[in-house]
Amino acid sequence: MEKLMYMVMLEKSKTYNKMTKKVVTEHVENIRRLDDEGKLEICGVFKGYPGMAGMYILKTDSREEAEVEFSHPPNLSI
Repeated sequence: MEKLMYMVMLEKSKTYNKMTKKVVTEHVENIRRLDDEGKLEICGVFKGYPGMAGMYILKTDSREEAEVEFSHPPNLSI
């Protein structure tokens, strides 16, 4: 089955500017995991866009799978 692509926009939370090194490390490790698993097409940071942190474009079998990838702490901490 062909993979579908889903764009995920990351909004800045109230604690965005208070992220710890641990949170950033977990976030980067998660990005690497997605890439290693072939689920990450591209990702990047938004600078100069108030309220927006960045985005991912994921390659998954379903929308549900994409949603599961963003339902755990490395992504909720942003």
